[in-house]
Amino acid sequence: MKGKKGILVAIWLLQVVNYVDRVVLGFAGPAMMQTLHLNPQTFGVILSAFAVGYLVSQMPGGWLADRFGTRVVLVVAPLFWALLTGLTGLFTGVAILVFVRFAFGVSEGLSNPAIYKLVGDTFDERERAQAVAWWATAIAAAPALSGPLVGTLLTSFGWKAVFVMLAAPAIAIAVLNAILLPKKAEVARAVGTTDEVRIPFRILAQQPALWLISGVFCFWNAAYWGLLGWMPSYLALERHIDLKSAGMLGGIPYVFGVIGLIVTGWLGRAPCSSNDLSFLAVSTCSAPFACSPPITATRFSCVSLACAVLRSASTAVLAHTAPLCWISRRKKPAPPTPGSWQPWA
Repeated sequence: MKGKKGILVAIWLLQVVNYVDRVVLGFAGPAMMQTLHLNPQTFGVILSAFAVGYLVSQMPGGWLADRFGTRVVLVVAPLFWALLTGLTGLFTGVAILVFVRFAFGVSEGLSNPAIYKLVGDTFDERERAQAVAWWATAIAAAPALSGPLVGTLLTSFGWKAVFVMLAAPAIAIAVLNAILLPKKAEVARAVGTTDEVRIPFRILAQQPALWLISGVFCFWNAAYWGLLGWMPSYLALERHIDLKSAGMLGGIPYVFGVIGLIVTGWLGRAPCSSNDLSFLAVSTCSAPFACSPPITATRFSCVSLACAVLRSASTAVLAHTAPLCWISRRKKPAPPTPGSWQPWA
C-alpha cells in the first residue's frame, strides 16, 4: 500500500508502537517499585528522565528530518527504541535506568518533528487537519491497547520480560517504514520542487502561532503525562487493585480520547474552519476543568475515579488536536484537486 494512505497507516502504527513503548513504564511502575524497592520520588526521577531526553531531541529531530529526509529518521529511530526498551528490562540500578530512559527519550523525540514534516510535505491544506487527527488517534489508542495488554503480560511474565518483548514491535515498524515511506527525492517531486526553502529560526520565532502551540503543548503534556505515568501506580498502590485490573482501568480513558481526536479533526476540517481561533480557545480552555474530577473522585470508589478520568483524558486530548487543526488551516484551502486523498469520502 503506497501513496497517502500507506503513509498514514505507517505513521499511525509507528505512533502506536512509540507510545506503547513509552507508557509501559507507567503500567509497570508498581511492580518495578516493589521489586527494586523504589519510593515514588525515585520512580518519578526515572519517569522524568525520559521527558528530559525527549525535550533535548526535538530541535535535532527537526534538523535531521530536513537534512536527511523523514524516511531515514523514521526508519533509524525505531531501531534505537527497540534497543533501549529491551535494555530497560535488563538493568536494575537506578542510575543506569535513569540513563537508559533518558537515551530512550532522545530516540523517541526524533520522530515527531519528522512526522509533522512528512504530513506537511504530503498532504495539502484541505487534508492536513484530518490527516493529523487520524494519526494522533494513536496517542490515545496506544494507552488504551497497552493498558490491558501490559497488565496481562505483567501478571504472566513479570516487568523485565515485558520490556524485552516490546522491543520486537519497534523493529517491525522500522521495516514497515522502510517499505511504505517515500524517499526524500520522491517527496520533493510530489510537492512540485526539488529545492527546499530554508526559513531562518528568527523568522519562525516571530510567529505568534509557534508560541501559542508551544504553550498549549506544554500545559497539555503536564496533565497528560501526569495521568499516564502515575494513574496505574495510584490504582495499584493506593486503591490496591491488581496489576491486570489496573491496566484495564488505566486504558479506559484513552478510548474516549480516540473519539475526541476524530471529532476534533472533523471539526477542524469544515464546521470550524472559518473560526479557527475560537475553536482553539474553547478546546484549550476546557482542558483545565477536565482535570478537576479525578481529584474530587478520590473520595469515592475506584469506579467513580475511573469514570471521572474518562472526561479528563478525552478533553485533554481534544485540546491537543485543536492547535494543529488551526495552524494547518490558517488560510482558506484551495478546492480539492482531482484524485486527492479524502479519508472522509
